Amino acid sequence: MAWSAVFVISLSAFSYYLLRVVYRLFIHPLSELPGPKLAAVTSLYQAYYDTLVGRDGGCYTTQVVQMHKRYGSIVRTGPNEVHVNDPDFADILLSAKLKTTGKHLYSRNLFVETSSQVRDTTAQYFSASAVIERESLIHRYAQKFCDQVEANWAGESPLDLVDAYSCFAVDLLSDYCLSKPFTTLDDRTFKSSLRSQCLADIKAARSSQYFPFARIFAPRSPLLTTLLHQTTSTELTTRPSQSTSSPPRLSLIQTLIRTSLPPRSSTTPSGSSAIALNITSLNLYAEHIHSLLLTFTVPVSTTLALATHQLLSHPRFLARLRADLTPYVLDPTHLPPMETLRKIPYMTAVLHESLRLSCGITGQIGTVAAEPVVYTDEKARDGKGGSGKKEYVLPPGTRISTSSVSLHSNASVFPEPARFAPQRWLHDGKRRENLEKYLIPFGRGEGRYVAAELAMSALYVCLAAVVMRLAAKMKVHDTSVADVRSRREDFGKFLQGVERARVVVRES
Repeated sequence: MAWSAVFVISLSAFSYYLLRVVYRLFIHPLSELPGPKLAAVTSLYQAYYDTLVGRDGGCYTTQVVQMHKRYGSIVRTGPNEVHVNDPDFADILLSAKLKTTGKHLYSRNLFVETSSQVRDTTAQYFSASAVIERESLIHRYAQKFCDQVEANWAGESPLDLVDAYSCFAVDLLSDYCLSKPFTTLDDRTFKSSLRSQCLADIKAARSSQYFPFARIFAPRSPLLTTLLHQTTSTELTTRPSQSTSSPPRLSLIQTLIRTSLPPRSSTTPSGSSAIALNITSLNLYAEHIHSLLLTFTVPVSTTLALATHQLLSHPRFLARLRADLTPYVLDPTHLPPMETLRKIPYMTAVLHESLRLSCGITGQIGTVAAEPVVYTDEKARDGKGGSGKKEYVLPPGTRISTSSVSLHSNASVFPEPARFAPQRWLHDGKRRENLEKYLIPFGRGEGRYVAAELAMSALYVCLAAVVMRLAAKMKVHDTSVADVRSRREDFGKFLQGVERARVVVRES
């Protein structure tokens, strides 16, 4: 009897999965879309490339690029998901022109699900006006970075650019969010364990996207533990004094805590400042800051490393940038305001080209359609080596995505996409703003990365400081151009050459 029950259950399970495979391949509304059959059947296809292929996984975005080369501009990448490599459609997808459910697919393997109140509070904290208010903080860390390089690396062994810039990014964001920097720049070797922790946490987060149960057995991240300790410390969980006329600026954690508290009751004892928050909320806030730190540190550090490497490898680009900066920089240790730096066309061109090649945050960017979406592939493959126009209807509920890796390497928009060419962003010395809509290192619209303004400001200020203070003393050390190309989903991390992007700093 027992064996009969096992047989019936096994047969039922087999039949269920067989019918589901048949449905997804031949009956599903997306069944006509081109793409790997295995991807249409199961999301484990994506999990395989994200967790097992390559040294640390994270190769799915690269695989999607290869799919587009084979199948065309639209590819079915999952049972209910499509990926589009069409610059004009991506512009519609990332704008308010497409009716969606409001659910965004932007790097969903890293961003912690938070309440609308937490998202709104964080967005205000990282708004353009808030970043301008803290501009002096960015300048301070950029100058500290240069001071440390000059003091500790002149005439020394080769400097790992990604390690060094990671310390700059970590200290800036931790000070901005927590008012307590991690002081990684104080380590003269720039070999802080935080960068390796960030990469390890990215890998763990990516795996948990496909295998949620893995979170139960995985040890707590040391970086997350540190953040949780800061979150639960006395300083961060007490209400700031209301008596001062101009109280100090609150950290993000303090701001989140204050917005989650009910108004002070008139019966509350005047001497009481303790805040009763449950541990779940505190853990959520710590995980929120943790995800911000991961999604800030890697793209900022890799973009700065790529920009520095490319400028040093192309002296004429470096000379032009220095020439354009010189009229505005009377003292390299006191840079002009960020607003001035943003108005220098060639400075913007260099950063845009660096962001295009590093790709910023390279996970899938998109949304869930709330109504049928009609997409026309002008060059659809016919399976016989030819191509032609074909129309596809994507039903409501379809996950539609694109990625910076696909768009930034699209030759129809960026000719010779593997070449570092800042001049592509200029026309007669002025910015080509019509091209900038295809640059999406931090997404766009409602799904834009919340700390994008701080990240862009950090790129402008730090690169300007390095160009004016250090570049003349730097020389590329045994690094080929091919070493600094983004091919992985780890936020523009160089596939082969990240550990070899090094420079030598000459003594003054």
